[in-house]
Amino acid sequence: MKPEKLASDEIDKIDCKSIFINNNGISDIDKSVEIFENDHLIKVTNIAIALISVSESVKAQLIIRKVTVKLSNLIIDEKNQKSKEYIIERLISFYIKVIDFSLLQPNNAGILRGIWNSIESMYFDLIEKKETSSHYEKFREKFFERFINRLFTYNKEEEIIEGIETIKNIIQNQVLLNMPEDKKIIHLYSFINELEPNFKNFDDYSDIEIKDSEHWREIVIGFFDVFSIIINKSITSKNLDILNTCFKKLEELSFQIYLKEIGKYKSTFLHIKIATKISDYTYRAFEKNVFEEGIDAKNTLPLHLEMLIKSEEISSRTVLQKYCYLLIYLQKINKLDRWFIGGIKMNDFMVSEGELGRIARRCAYAYNENKNIQNCLDDCIETYVILKKYYESYKNDNFDLYIVIKERISAILEILLKCNVENEKLTERLKTQIEGFKNKEDY
Repeated sequence: MKPEKLASDEIDKIDCKSIFINNNGISDIDKSVEIFENDHLIKVTNIAIALISVSESVKAQLIIRKVTVKLSNLIIDEKNQKSKEYIIERLISFYIKVIDFSLLQPNNAGILRGIWNSIESMYFDLIEKKETSSHYEKFREKFFERFINRLFTYNKEEEIIEGIETIKNIIQNQVLLNMPEDKKIIHLYSFINELEPNFKNFDDYSDIEIKDSEHWREIVIGFFDVFSIIINKSITSKNLDILNTCFKKLEELSFQIYLKEIGKYKSTFLHIKIATKISDYTYRAFEKNVFEEGIDAKNTLPLHLEMLIKSEEISSRTVLQKYCYLLIYLQKINKLDRWFIGGIKMNDFMVSEGELGRIARRCAYAYNENKNIQNCLDDCIETYVILKKYYESYKNDNFDLYIVIKERISAILEILLKCNVENEKLTERLKTQIEGFKNKEDY
């Protein structure tokens, strides 16, 4: 019989009873060994490894997928928490044995990606079954870091990037397709109270509310922690490509959340969480000299921030402020350059205004549209003023950057006057700031 058929037959024999290996009270070594040798999952593991050893990658991947389906169903159906965790440990053991053997083989990319794909499918199946990710909490806690560490140890960059895509997809699918309404998530109550003072929450929560809230927490806390594991490893290993891929995928996630109507408070929470994670880790990467110049850092500000601001999304101002603080902190470690604040020139023509300059310009043109735009422009201006004052207080060889700040403030004033914005206090403030810039001789 073909090995893949043998494996399929063994998988079919795995059920809620046979998955448990019971050798308690057996002192005879031979008998104990026999119990392990006859275990269906161990037999399947050995067949999968044998197929990998002879480069039968596709057949091995099909076995991995079938084992994942079988054991994930058992995990969901198991009511006893201790038994659930035992089955999770068996699934992890199966994966780790396959991973460790594959990493020693040539042309192992298919197997490693197959494991990522099986895991993504495992979580996607929760949506169809209307189940929560809490079933797999211990799997997330005990598996991902081990897998990621192994991939970094063996410099498997493409497979790490595949993993980043998988983690992003798991979060995205659950948030978009498998989440309760905002006000049924207990963990959002304090957040809602800040914006709705009259919102009433109760101390007596239903089992469903508790279950839904645990699901939310597992996705937006637990899986974002997996992102943090990859980001921290990429900083430690000074791998810019992996780090920027993490930021790119987080931004893609933020954009999908913006496009879909998932609930005002869920989307606000996630936009802010993503912006915080990107800005915090961008600063750390510069601090550790992983990023050395502004051009090294990609996706530090959402391309859709302008849309968030114009549509008066609750998160928009906080997301902008996260970026503003990033620039202020980078200035203090002398990592702020023209990539961030603009002033890059080609043939004496300015071709860059920086991300903050772009947002400030758009807000200035749309100043009269709504209060949120006005507040965001104020944040941009205040950031430039803080940067200006720092350069004046800690004089060094950054006069050229100092003058770029003047150009940015001048550009804002020019637009406001051109658009006949009736805010004399604001325009006078800008004029005062511009007049306060020092000449090179006095700098």
